[in-house]
Amino acid sequence: MPTIEIQLPKMHEGQAELESQMRRFNVVACGRRWGKTEYQIIRPIKRAINSEYYGWFAPNYKFLDEPFRKLIKYCKPIIKRSNGTDRVIEFITGGQIEFWTLEDENAGRGRKYHEVGIDEAGLVNDLGTIWREAIRPTLSDYQGQGCFYGTPKGKNWFFEAWQLGENPEKQDWASFRRPTLSNPYIPPSEVEDARNDPMMDEATFQQEYEAKFVENDISYLFLASYFHERVIEPNECPLLKTWYRGWDTATSEKQTADETACVKLGFDDNGNAYLRFPISMRLSPGDLTTRAEEIAMQDGLNTYQVVEAHNTGYAIFNQLQRNNVLKTMVKLQQIGGKQGDKRQRALPLATLASKGRLYIVKDPGWQDLFSCLTSFTGVKKANERDHLIDACSVASIWARESPSLTEELPWKNPYQ
Repeated sequence: MPTIEIQLPKMHEGQAELESQMRRFNVVACGRRWGKTEYQIIRPIKRAINSEYYGWFAPNYKFLDEPFRKLIKYCKPIIKRSNGTDRVIEFITGGQIEFWTLEDENAGRGRKYHEVGIDEAGLVNDLGTIWREAIRPTLSDYQGQGCFYGTPKGKNWFFEAWQLGENPEKQDWASFRRPTLSNPYIPPSEVEDARNDPMMDEATFQQEYEAKFVENDISYLFLASYFHERVIEPNECPLLKTWYRGWDTATSEKQTADETACVKLGFDDNGNAYLRFPISMRLSPGDLTTRAEEIAMQDGLNTYQVVEAHNTGYAIFNQLQRNNVLKTMVKLQQIGGKQGDKRQRALPLATLASKGRLYIVKDPGWQDLFSCLTSFTGVKKANERDHLIDACSVASIWARESPSLTEELPWKNPYQ
């Protein structure tokens, strides 16, 4: 019989080390760009060449496209048949690779495999139940091998599986943590740049690059510990030339409706940020513009009024534009409204907080601001009050994007 050669991806050192240490059940927590997909591809090919069966499981079809195409590419000379609809690849050796989406909780039922690989295990809802009831039984015929791969996503069932591998009494289980830097093809400087990115907070970096399991899926961006010794008296706040008051607007007289909120933010020469004079109010449309003008006049001409370009924000903007004293100090900030924006907008401030560079000044209402910050997740939950956070985000976006040099302003801030 003629020999057929195929060219497989070459393992880097971190992948080869992992390969030599695998047990029957394996949990592999990977940093981003470690080479998880390339490593996973090698294992089913080896199984199929040896006339064995492999089951590839992923959260949804999006995660199946790339490995399916790559396996076809690498194995074309030895593929007997492939079906892109059913996601099945049959080999001339008799081996077979089947792909399943875990949107179906019965994925794999009735099959038997020599090995299964669960991709992006941290993203799978109720993975524990699916593993026990559907996937684990597929390994019984051949006493097959099971592998969980993914970047951590909080302390869900993927973390529970990880703990099994850490338990010395579970001899069949092994856990491995493979941070991004264990891929020799990713420059350390790039990882360090990611750590220092203003949009990156420490918890997210630990999860995404260091493959660490972080509490609560890093739900809370602003931990109370970030503000230890950083809640200061008004006389401790430096005299800043320029401030930015961010506005998150809403109008309603219903007690259950969102409130209009605004917060002042300023930066010192060292890049530290200060939050002052938070105001939260539930107003009718007729009262909103009048109250906004009063607040802007109190702030004075060293405070830009940065209004979200959305709904009632236009009414405030237009009102302040008609004020000849204030019109140069009012700005519209377009920030969009896609799902998840609230958390993304707040990340720069959360990063400053995690690095000890965000201060709250004990002005009236500071306790409410502190409470909103430390309970903020960015995921809309029942009764989550995020209006003050949105106001902070509006101000910080404008402060980052506006020119760093500002003109001397003649009107002294009456608060200081």
